[in-house]
Amino acid sequence: MGWVTIGETIKMFAERTPNKVATLDKNRKLTFKEWNERANKIANALKGLGIEKGDRVAVLAYNCIEWMEIYAAAAKGGFIVVPVMFRLAPPEMKYVINHSGAKALIYSED
Repeated sequence: MGWVTIGETIKMFAERTPNKVATLDKNRKLTFKEWNERANKIANALKGLGIEKGDRVAVLAYNCIEWMEIYAAAAKGGFIVVPVMFRLAPPEMKYVINHSGAKALIYSED
C-alpha cells in the first residue's frame, strides 16, 4: 500500500463519516462531506484559472475555517500554499507576494 495524501484522506472520511464534524472555528463548522465538497470546488476553480500542479498560490487571510478548505484544495490539486501573514505591513505583504512565484492570490475581504 502506498502513501495516502491529505486530499485522499479527507475524501475517505467524507465517504465513511460524512456527517461527522471535521473542523470548526468560532463562526462555523464543517462536516467531512462539506469540507471535501468545498475543497473540490476551490481546487477546480483554481484549475479553471489555469493553476496547475506545482504552482504556488498565495493566501492572505485571518485564522479561519477557510484556511482548512484552501489547504485541502491545495492538497487535492497539488498546489503549493504560500501563507502571507496578515500582520505584515502592506509593503512587506507586497514583497512576499511578488517574490513568492505565486500565480494566484486568495485573500479575505476583512
